[in-house]
Amino acid sequence: MKGIRIVGFSIESAMKKNNVDATVIREKFGFSDVEFQQVLKGRKMLTFPQLSKIADYIGVSVKALLKEDNREYDENVVHCMTGFTKGENRENILNDIYDYMDLYDEVLK
Repeated sequence: MKGIRIVGFSIESAMKKNNVDATVIREKFGFSDVEFQQVLKGRKMLTFPQLSKIADYIGVSVKALLKEDNREYDENVVHCMTGFTKGENRENILNDIYDYMDLYDEVLK
């Protein structure tokens, strides 16, 4: 799941850097507000064609969005806690939180 979170984080960062409004992307690519937030938080996976079109629209390469060595991600992905000594612990906690959120969302349907 870390890879999906990195993609979402990278999309959000590129949008901010290139002044691209999330509302425009949601409307252009047919996402609801909730779906697009799930994409940005790494809870919803994009198809390669979707990823490619979004990358083109925000002015970055797909490769840049898939970049695994992302210091910016490590420093900013968890904004409500102090840093983790081991990144894998952070990822395990985020996986558990997101699994719970997915289950919660399904129960509410």
